[in-house]
Amino acid sequence: MSGFSAEWLDLREPFDARARATSPVTELKRHVTAGSSAAPLAIVDLGAGAGSNLRFLAPRLGGVQRWRLVDHDSRLLEASLTTTQAWAAARGAEARRSGSSLTIRAADFACEVECQAVDLVDLAAVELPERGLVTAAALLDLVSHDWLETLARRCRTARAAVLLALTYDGRTTPKPAEPEDPVVLAMFNRHQLFDKGFGPALGLRAAEAAETAFLDILPSELRGTMEALVIRARTPSPDRDLRGDHQRGEQRAEDAIAPREAKLRERIARHRIQQ
Repeated sequence: MSGFSAEWLDLREPFDARARATSPVTELKRHVTAGSSAAPLAIVDLGAGAGSNLRFLAPRLGGVQRWRLVDHDSRLLEASLTTTQAWAAARGAEARRSGSSLTIRAADFACEVECQAVDLVDLAAVELPERGLVTAAALLDLVSHDWLETLARRCRTARAAVLLALTYDGRTTPKPAEPEDPVVLAMFNRHQLFDKGFGPALGLRAAEAAETAFLDILPSELRGTMEALVIRARTPSPDRDLRGDHQRGEQRAEDAIAPREAKLRERIARHRIQQ
């Protein structure tokens, strides 16, 4: 799977949080029993990265939770514990670190957090929580159709609820608009389909594929609520640091998908220098 830096994930976290609707979490809570000390809600976060999904969901879910953060990058998992401990302390919660686990006691929720470093390509290596919650953020557009269908089948077997957020679906509104936008967007969408380690990626088809995979396979009482949101369509223009990192990512996509489009790349580069 392609790697992400902790710095990049830290830059995008506040914008991801602003882009996420809270209504899916409200709907989810209607179908998932709140955890208690005797029976914590077991949650597995796939492709957890630096832990932003936990920090978004934990206070909103409430109750007693037991999280397992799963990612192939042990450095990001370490960052997830460090960042989440600092985040909890800033909220006035008690946060205690012990090796690769973290315990948080807050006024509105409590959770135990542990990490599992494993390549998600091998989904069989990840145990899903029986009657718990399987969640992921900004993951589905990276995976293949076969991987997604396997996940859906395993969630049904575990009778787990599902919450999948921040899936790119192709809706993009560049501001300000430029003549090159359609060409760049077409290249970006083609690059989205490249193999990210799971096989041919779903890219902008991921949200539709997820709806089909889960809503057709899972029984109605276990259907999770799905989000398919585009960050830039829901938030103002990001700050310069995030925009610069995002533009560098677009440039790498342009280089990979259209190496002969030198004139277009030079024109885009000149425009960015002027910003």
